Amino acid sequence: MSTGIVASDDQDDPNSPHPQLDRANRDVIAAEQSVLGAMLLSQDARIEVPRLLARNDFYLPKHQNIWDAIEALGERGEPADAITTSAELERRGVLPQCGGAPYLHTLIETVPTAMNAMFYAEEVKWISLRRLIASEGHRIIRVADAPGDDREVFVERVSESFERCLRAADGPAADELQPVGADDELLAEFVENLGKRPESAFTTGIVDLDRAMIAKEGALILLAADTGVGKSLLGAQFARHYARDRGERVLFHSLEMSRSEMVERDMSAVSGVPLAEITGVHDLSPTDYDLITEEFVPAYREWGHRLHYVEGRVGVAEVARNGMRLDHQYRKDGGVGLIVFDYLQIGKRPGGVSIERDDLALAAMTSGLKDLAMHLQCVVVAISQFSKEGQKAETPQAYHLKGSSALAQDADVVALMVDAGKDDDARAGEVDVYLPKVRKGVSGRTVTISEQRHKAHFRALGDNDRAAM
Repeated sequence: MSTGIVASDDQDDPNSPHPQLDRANRDVIAAEQSVLGAMLLSQDARIEVPRLLARNDFYLPKHQNIWDAIEALGERGEPADAITTSAELERRGVLPQCGGAPYLHTLIETVPTAMNAMFYAEEVKWISLRRLIASEGHRIIRVADAPGDDREVFVERVSESFERCLRAADGPAADELQPVGADDELLAEFVENLGKRPESAFTTGIVDLDRAMIAKEGALILLAADTGVGKSLLGAQFARHYARDRGERVLFHSLEMSRSEMVERDMSAVSGVPLAEITGVHDLSPTDYDLITEEFVPAYREWGHRLHYVEGRVGVAEVARNGMRLDHQYRKDGGVGLIVFDYLQIGKRPGGVSIERDDLALAAMTSGLKDLAMHLQCVVVAISQFSKEGQKAETPQAYHLKGSSALAQDADVVALMVDAGKDDDARAGEVDVYLPKVRKGVSGRTVTISEQRHKAHFRALGDNDRAAM
């Protein structure tokens, strides 16, 4: 029975100007099959591969059509397996040209493991680049052989070919070399916003913090505090605000609390019922029982479906994978708006970094989280601890983050929480949030908020104790 694999041992054409490239084109077909087969098997592959490849990187037209079908299904938020892709190809009228439904199953059978998708994608990209260079080389030769002596036209066409090759090799980074003076869209946006207070893509639901913590989409925010001040509670409050008030999807990776503990804190924060009553430490009154069951739970079902709490010790790679999976799955609804990682110092360290250099490992983690924020164009909040020096400091600084003074380098906002009532009874219940770094706003401000840790939330000074459900 035929497997559908294209053989690569055909006789070379002795008259071909590119015998090695011809052979490479034949050999790369197996890599193309492996890439598409992995994408039919794995959602992770469907997310990762398009970051490197595009339609025209495939050599065979039928592979280009299959790519189009998989991408179209993804854009609609539908699964892309052999059955749905076959139906999409049939809808487009190209299923027979693609080998029919059996060929899609052949693609799946060729894949040893979907985890190797990017390995095969790199090979496909390399051969695609070689084809482009060969094509542009022929174009330059034709220009050189053309009659006439217009040097400017010759130089312009050679430059265009050279630029196309560079763009293919560098990908999106090539666009960043455009001079800003030629970027009409950027200049028009700058003029339109000239003198206006910067709008923040990030909000907390606490008005005083919102005025100070200015951040754009793609921002990394570091939220740090000493043990017991409530950094995880404030991070969870950010998550609730995004899911409930903004209607955006949230991924919260908690390395300390379980999903049930996170829900208990949501319940207390939103209903106003003390956490100790909800957890059974103190008796729950009948009134509070009715409040939770009749008001909170129905409301929580409405907005809690946008909250994705994941428990367990993970690293940045797992957070990125889950974030991209959710963003892909809910792309039609705007994707992921916020990711919270709680917290850095107990997260899995990335591979390839010496275990003796934990500072480098932590810096690599914040760099990876910043890359994730930029890729998804969402906001990522990374929660951190203070170092021993930071615990003792009267006013902690960004370099007081535990494990590495380099943690703040990739951050757009650094927010440091201090218990103001620790040494001052007159300020009991107050928390100072010091902002030593606000890339898009004013650095060095301090915002004071009121802590209601017995009810698992914070509020602006003078605000009511309980928010609407």
